[in-house]
Amino acid sequence: MNGLAGVYDCKVDEKGRIIFPSELLRQIVPEELREKYVIRKGVEVCLILYLEDEWQRRCSEVEELDEFDEEVVEYKRFFYSSVKRMFLDNSNRLLFPKALLEYAEIEKDVVLLCMSKSIEIWSRKNYDKNMPETPADARMYAKRILKKKKDADNKQ
Repeated sequence: MNGLAGVYDCKVDEKGRIIFPSELLRQIVPEELREKYVIRKGVEVCLILYLEDEWQRRCSEVEELDEFDEEVVEYKRFFYSSVKRMFLDNSNRLLFPKALLEYAEIEKDVVLLCMSKSIEIWSRKNYDKNMPETPADARMYAKRILKKKKDADNKQ
């Protein structure tokens, strides 16, 4: 699978379902990968949706962390505590657990933000509040991130 791309506006119906955008579904190849998903709480007020294979990779990374480090144990508890498996129905809808919708403050308007290997699911209100406000903000973040990466590479 290539990286997932795009931002999609969706609506949650009265049963807590979101129709998965067809343009996004077409990016998931092979088609067998379109059937199973894993969702969990994000570290911000959003949800993170993974395809099954990416979820397995993420779990492997988390399991490699030091199980005797208190912060690692706390993070693992958060990471795994809200995990739910999800399946597309015949109408390409995902049914979201009510508790996860409440955590992410999702009521009606939803934004799916593709992050290459995962999809962040935001309420419209929280998405607008958390996005960089201007290109200058985004540029500032990029500079900081690249500097951190360069510093880390120099330490090796």
